[in-house]
Amino acid sequence: MFIVLEGLDGAGKSTQIRMLRQLFAERGVESAYVHFPRFDAPVYGELIARFLRGEFGGVNEVDPY
Repeated sequence: MFIVLEGLDGAGKSTQIRMLRQLFAERGVESAYVHFPRFDAPVYGELIARFLRGEFGGVNEVDPY
């Protein structure tokens, strides 16, 4: 099974994930949590993190290519 939760910042995704994983644990269901973007992932994760920190300029200054 694969469950995806998405939404705006502050919408409660982390709260829902925590509650869902707790429910799974109580019922003996193994689960794994993967968060995106994965800033620790090689190459692209680091580029995404640098972009979000503003290291390449503002949104209107960055060439999408």
